[in-house]
Amino acid sequence: MQSRSNLFLAIVVALTVISVIGFVLRDFQLGIDVKGGIRLIYSVEQTPESKEQKRTLEQDRGVAIKTLRSRVERGLGVTEGTVQAKGANQIVVELPDFTDIAEARKMMGSTARLQAFHARNVSTSVRRRTYSIGEEKVVDGIQVVYFEKSSGGDQIGPDDPEYKEIIAQWTLILQGADLADAYPLTQANGRVVPEFKFSPEGARKMEAWTRSVMDQGEHLAFVIDGRVLSIAPIRERTVLTDSAFIDGQFEPKAVRDLTTLLREGALEVILKPESEQIIDPSIGKGALDDRGRDVNRL
Repeated sequence: MQSRSNLFLAIVVALTVISVIGFVLRDFQLGIDVKGGIRLIYSVEQTPESKEQKRTLEQDRGVAIKTLRSRVERGLGVTEGTVQAKGANQIVVELPDFTDIAEARKMMGSTARLQAFHARNVSTSVRRRTYSIGEEKVVDGIQVVYFEKSSGGDQIGPDDPEYKEIIAQWTLILQGADLADAYPLTQANGRVVPEFKFSPEGARKMEAWTRSVMDQGEHLAFVIDGRVLSIAPIRERTVLTDSAFIDGQFEPKAVRDLTTLLREGALEVILKPESEQIIDPSIGKGALDDRGRDVNRL
């Protein structure tokens, strides 16, 4: 009986020793306070569409957290990042060992909600209207279309209130879930541009619209995050269905980032930045050293 007790005790001691050795030797999964990195805090608001569909803020926030986690891992390549709910209406994103705050802000804060519009108030080859297409400028590696009054005037850009008013008068053709896929397309001239693949429902909507305006020179506009990436007339006898690409000026990396965002899915909430912090890794160094000393004392 005594020998059995001794054997049992020996097994327990051996397992304890193995556990301690494994704990000491394994790579620590270090958080942001030890490794340093970026912490972003957003407040979450529902969209009018969300409220119409009677979803709760908690439901929408839960879906947003899943989308942001995917962006952290696949978009930014941060495998130990965390995305968590905080309080009644906040989301906290932590990116250990990541220091490019502009990249983090772009990847996390974008709605990634592609919208296609009929630009009804923009002059065509056969109709004079309130606005004309202005310059195309490259902002953060992505082409952005500006406008101007047809009667003459300054360029109207995304930072001008009138820019939003222009888009607000357009007719929505498709958006969000109507997009099935997005990927970089390398053209014969070497340019890299975004190409979109629409869902069956999205293709139906696009075909119906292009047939309704056929040979009228009307403009199709693609918009993301309130910026017009492309606006162009539908060519004669052209019917668009399940795909389209934007022919313009884009930096290849910006196209890859944009299409990654679109593939990971749109945010069906409005994220408002509350706080952005770059965490110094020295904050957690003492804690890590203490942990090592505690382990050594076992």
